[in-house]
Amino acid sequence: MVASMGLAWYSANTVYNLTNKMLFNTWSCPWTVTAIHLSYAALYSLISWGLQAAGVPGSASMLAGRRPRSGRIPGALAPIVVAHGLGHICTQVSMAAVAVSFSTTIKAAEPLIYVGLSSYLLGLSYATPVLLSLVPIIAGVGIASFTEATFSAVGFCGAMASNVLYAFRAVASKSLASEESEGGGEALSPLTTYGLVSCGAAPFAIAAALWQEAGKAQATLPLAIDAAGGPAQFALLLFGSCALFHLDNQLSFAVLNYVSAVTHGVASAGKRMFTIVVSIIVFRNPISALNCIGMSIAMAGVLAYNYLLPRYPPKRKRIASA
Repeated sequence: MVASMGLAWYSANTVYNLTNKMLFNTWSCPWTVTAIHLSYAALYSLISWGLQAAGVPGSASMLAGRRPRSGRIPGALAPIVVAHGLGHICTQVSMAAVAVSFSTTIKAAEPLIYVGLSSYLLGLSYATPVLLSLVPIIAGVGIASFTEATFSAVGFCGAMASNVLYAFRAVASKSLASEESEGGGEALSPLTTYGLVSCGAAPFAIAAALWQEAGKAQATLPLAIDAAGGPAQFALLLFGSCALFHLDNQLSFAVLNYVSAVTHGVASAGKRMFTIVVSIIVFRNPISALNCIGMSIAMAGVLAYNYLLPRYPPKRKRIASA
């Protein structure tokens, strides 16, 4: 069960990244694609929750989480909603600008940002082995960046900005979970939280896309349809990108329900490496030996971080008494 779910997760993530890049190769409108992605996720969650409310058999197992008791998005989720929406925009901007392999490698630096933000915002202190595991991540990302044939400042900055935003989302989520636990409130499952966050981020992403790309998206759409081979082929790329994006997130949370955090983290690092290798083969991106070494070092650092973090959990910093 877990093995088949993990294989499905790897497959969904890899095919999503490939399909998404194919879409951007024909229609380079990342803000608009983000809005469509989040709207699809929000619509899927709302429909599944509506079916649950109607008592439709099997609706509770649609990988959408349990229907929230309240019909509104909790105010405490607002920072997470904004970080989720902006983070996905930055990810798509990066994916549209550079090779999948390079963008995925830069995304591997997220643990570095998370450690920094959680230390500052949550007052957490990390053990030396965990901090040392960040060194190969920094070194690997640096080597990969300086030797990347498709390097783009927009692509690099977009991926790094998404790292900051997703790390902040993780810190805010952790803080919210702790507050709910201490206050005795109803804890939302990860899938339910993802659905609520998608519902909140979708209107924001739509407004951002209209502000940033309305004219460009409309003007380039006919050319994109022709480049894709016709309306049906373009629709398949767009729908496939949306469905696979949502499925990737659903399966990630589903796998987390069956395995430990460290196993999930290691599997996630392996998934990134798998995606990098497959994308290089499919798109035939030029890659040097040094570039490959940099990617490998970064991924080794991520594996080490995910392995060491549960064994050396962070502690609250002691506040010196006056």
